[in-house]
Amino acid sequence: MTLKPMFSKIKTRVFVGVFAVGALITAAVAAGAYFMLDGIYKRNLSRTLADISAMVVNAVGDGTKEDLAEAGRVCGAFTGKTHMRATIVRADGHVLFDSDYDSSDMSNHLKRKEIASALSGTAARDIRYSQTMKTRMLYLASPAGKANPDGTYPFCVRISVPLEDLARAQRMLAVEILALAGAALAFSIAASLLVARGIGRPIAELTRAAKMLANGNSDARIPRCDIEEVRILSDAMRAMSDELRKRISSLHKRNCELDEIFAHMGGAVFICASDGSILRMNKAAADLFGLPADAERPKIGELMRNINLIDAVDKTFSEKAPVSCEIELDSGRILALSSSILPYASDRPRALFALHDISRIKEMETLRREFVAGVSHELKTPLTALRAAAESLPEADSPEESSRICEIISSECDKLAMLVDNMLLLTKLDSAEKMVSRDFEKVKISSVIASAVSNNMTQAQQKGVEIFEDCPDGVEALGDEMLLTIAVSNLIGNAVKYGGDNSEVRVSARCEGETVRISVRDNGGGIAPEHASRVFERFYRVDKGRSRALGGTGLGLAIVKHIALIHGGRVGLESRVGEGSTFTITLKSA
Repeated sequence: MTLKPMFSKIKTRVFVGVFAVGALITAAVAAGAYFMLDGIYKRNLSRTLADISAMVVNAVGDGTKEDLAEAGRVCGAFTGKTHMRATIVRADGHVLFDSDYDSSDMSNHLKRKEIASALSGTAARDIRYSQTMKTRMLYLASPAGKANPDGTYPFCVRISVPLEDLARAQRMLAVEILALAGAALAFSIAASLLVARGIGRPIAELTRAAKMLANGNSDARIPRCDIEEVRILSDAMRAMSDELRKRISSLHKRNCELDEIFAHMGGAVFICASDGSILRMNKAAADLFGLPADAERPKIGELMRNINLIDAVDKTFSEKAPVSCEIELDSGRILALSSSILPYASDRPRALFALHDISRIKEMETLRREFVAGVSHELKTPLTALRAAAESLPEADSPEESSRICEIISSECDKLAMLVDNMLLLTKLDSAEKMVSRDFEKVKISSVIASAVSNNMTQAQQKGVEIFEDCPDGVEALGDEMLLTIAVSNLIGNAVKYGGDNSEVRVSARCEGETVRISVRDNGGGIAPEHASRVFERFYRVDKGRSRALGGTGLGLAIVKHIALIHGGRVGLESRVGEGSTFTITLKSA
């Protein structure tokens, strides 16, 4: 809100307040003055009527003709100058004199309340409609003449005045008082405007500054004011603004540091309220929950329907203690969860949750156990053969027998060396598997296939296996030529070993969009479906006895799989029992 509308609003409020007070005072004074003056007027009127009545009563005297004539003269002297009416009534109710009408034409007045009371010796007053005057009248009757022994009087004098005169006087009084009240209100308006202008502007400026401070703007300008009370307030606000500026600067630095730490914490980190709603999360947590960075924070149960995660959140708040556990997702990922209740007080308890992906660690632990078990088992076979051959060598009966035993020892040593080499290579591949994004070079797949075929040509010729190559020169992929050669060579070697004697092996490569597909096909006995899904596992053999007889280590296809993963690719197998198998490696094209 700008200063001008704010000033107008405050000025209006001050004006209304001051004017309301002035108006109330004016109204109270005007009402008091009206009722006071009206009361004075009525009292003066009553006193005047009483005085005139007393003068007429004195003039009546004993009621002689001369007294009555004098009384009529007195009545005429007063009533002729005013709207008052004077009437003299005899004890029998006969009207002897009336200032406004001929008494001979007037009816008997004995039944008039005020007349009857006055003739009985008690002055009385009454207000009623006069048929003679055709208006409401105020009547005042007083006893006159010499009192009779029974307390009655021979005459009474009645003075009356139209109430219209009283109402007219009241209206004139009200008009005069209203005029004075209007003048007082006009003065009140002028005074209210001056007060509102003098107080409203500095208050509006202070209000604007206070709102800016409340919104965290410590640069708000605090105005100075000559009004003592407002000046004290502005000085206090100025001191508060300076202190607020210092604290905001300090908090901003700390928040920046905390935000940076929070954003770069390893794993998914989020802050959750006791009702399960997420209040804050880092990018890793947003990625885990599949949310954009600026998404509204829903409840944890809506983001991830994992009963173990929800139970861990509930347990953290119910026990108000840290919780550590492992959570397995539907995708197979394993997360290590740790939680902690935040120490600061709040109406809604909050807790910090950290999730670290330990899937790779668990996988490596499993692989390590399997690897150790597999290595232990695989090493026993050649070592057992070597031990047996070594024990048999001293007992050889002839040079030919000794030569045969030495050949066995040499062969088993070669198998042992090949096993060790493959294990070392696989270990290196495990370490490099996460290096998919490293810079690869363009590799001609035709050269890779040629080198792989050459590596297996001697074995193929020994078994009568014919190898066919089909790869255009323009087929290129991004990768490491040496590793790709090893992968394709292992596939060709398996096809030669297990395809059977005098069989065919076809090696081909084609570009398929943004990928390169390398295929190695044999026409051997094929692989049953129950084995096809596991052939890329370490030390897994379809026919263990035959594999060992042919010199297999059970690591060749596992090596192929890891090389493909390093290149951001994948391996595949299509096989039918009795028809042969086709192994494929899919890579990114150059």
